[in-house]
Amino acid sequence: MVLERLSKSKIPVLLLDARGIWSIRHILIATHMALRSWIRKENIARKLPLEIMLYASATREIDKAVKLLGLKPGLTEIVACIIVEGMGSTEELMRELMELLDEGLIIEVDDSLLEPGPLKEKLISWFSLTEEELKATYARDRNEAIEKCIIARMAYLNISKL
Repeated sequence: MVLERLSKSKIPVLLLDARGIWSIRHILIATHMALRSWIRKENIARKLPLEIMLYASATREIDKAVKLLGLKPGLTEIVACIIVEGMGSTEELMRELMELLDEGLIIEVDDSLLEPGPLKEKLISWFSLTEEELKATYARDRNEAIEKCIIARMAYLNISKL
């Protein structure tokens, strides 16, 4: 019901499974890369939200991206990625989105969903990261090494399109 209402609205929002996003930097850089490929007309997908999902999952295959980041029944941890041209329209869009979602749902903004942690360890195998690669990555700690390696995988996707 909520997804139907969102798809019919004009709000440019992409809803993702938060467990598939390592950090805020992960989704921000995926969005930036997708927008850049869109502007250069080098996109893989026909729709920008799907392009973002492909970058965030570092794959050219829509089925794989949906498996990692797509919404599943019963999912309660969701990341909303809203794409707007200027900051002025952000507050208005957020208000519209909250009204649209207000169906007796309990909506709580929780920035901790975008923080790395043990619940997201499955991403290490998803992105095929090895312990050797993580140890060889220049980083303050393991979480930063994982983040950098995931971002590198997204960059490889960009290169592989050429």
